[in-house]
Amino acid sequence: MEIAANTSCSVFSINPSTGTNDQIFHLLIDIGEGVLKSIERPADNFASKSELSGIPNAVLITHSHEDHIKELPTHK
Repeated sequence: MEIAANTSCSVFSINPSTGTNDQIFHLLIDIGEGVLKSIERPADNFASKSELSGIPNAVLITHSHEDHIKELPTHK
C-alpha cells in the first residue's frame, strides 16, 4: 500500500494591529498533494473562519520536486 505524504506546511503569524482586529498572515510552504482541499477549510482551532480566508498571502516553493509542487496552478 502506497501512502502519499503531504509535503506542504502553513505558517500563520498574528500581527497585532492598533485597532480592534489583529492581522493574520498566512505563508504556505510548498503546494503538495491535498493542499487545495486543506486551504478550503481554515484551521478552526487557530482562528475563526471570518479571520482566515484559506487563501495564503504568499507561497514559498522550496524546490521543484513533484511532491512539493503537485497542486501548483498552471496555465496551458
